[in-house]
Amino acid sequence: MARLILIILFSVFLSGCGGGGGGSPSVESFPPTSIAYPNFGPFMIGSPINPIECIVVGGMPDLWTVTPAFPDGLLLDPESGTISGTPLEFQAPTPHTIFAQNDSGQVTVVISIFVLPASPCDLDYGSTQFQFEQDTEVVPIEPTSGCGSAELWSITPTLPEGLLFSITSGTISGTPVLPRVATDYLVIAANPY
Repeated sequence: MARLILIILFSVFLSGCGGGGGGSPSVESFPPTSIAYPNFGPFMIGSPINPIECIVVGGMPDLWTVTPAFPDGLLLDPESGTISGTPLEFQAPTPHTIFAQNDSGQVTVVISIFVLPASPCDLDYGSTQFQFEQDTEVVPIEPTSGCGSAELWSITPTLPEGLLFSITSGTISGTPVLPRVATDYLVIAANPY
């Protein structure tokens, strides 16, 4: 019975540049030519954001910086350029310049960061039912709320004649002058954003 034996011979030749001995091969890097972030809307104070990754054309940057600094709680990863975190302060729409660079070059992009205040929550007048006497001044009823600031107030339907509703604080005051049957009212508290 015949046996087949296969022998493979190979040689490796290494050459360096310029006659120097034992140097490691160099890797050529290319500069980034453009960077972009996908469109994103405003952030909300106290709400974690989904990480936002940058789109890079050209060589991959290895150092990322931003000016001016992001609002407290938002972070720019200095190695990947990813934006993440939980914003902790309000910020009107503000341009931020992001710089991305490697050994071969640098590129920039300007993005706008807008951080909204949290919406009001937990609106409370201390009770859900009030009874007033005709021609008797009401001790002002001031609401409380949590979360974000409550700066704009509305009520529907309108209160009985003589009672006042503050559109800046939600306070109910005044002196009712006409009787009215029990009525449900809707109070809305909001902030300007």
